[in-house]
Amino acid sequence: MAANRLRTRGGARGSDRFPVICVDYEARKGSLAVTRGIGDAHLKPWVVAEPETRTVDVGADCELLILASDGLWDKVGNQEAVDAAASSSGDLPAACRRLVDMAVSRGSSDDISVLVVQLQRPLR
Repeated sequence: MAANRLRTRGGARGSDRFPVICVDYEARKGSLAVTRGIGDAHLKPWVVAEPETRTVDVGADCELLILASDGLWDKVGNQEAVDAAASSSGDLPAACRRLVDMAVSRGSSDDISVLVVQLQRPLR
């Protein structure tokens, strides 16, 4: 759907590996690696602020939720992130720092946003 929106408005999508919005730089002043975002007013014909959402059922066995930008996910796998966050002994700021440090140590040059949410308090 985003690819069609780009094409009909004169933009071009990059490859699957590098999904960048490409427009005439001189006319539009730039490109962006997302199709949804807030800001970048000069790219509004191609970038929409309407979020894509989905609902996920969370079972009683789910303890943590990791919300992060591609700056993390491009460098750290899902299970690896879960293991790293879970090993922080409930110290959520430490879990976030650990995940950011992992991505940086692997060469992430993108901005990295991480939020770890404790869904259930472990029984003691």
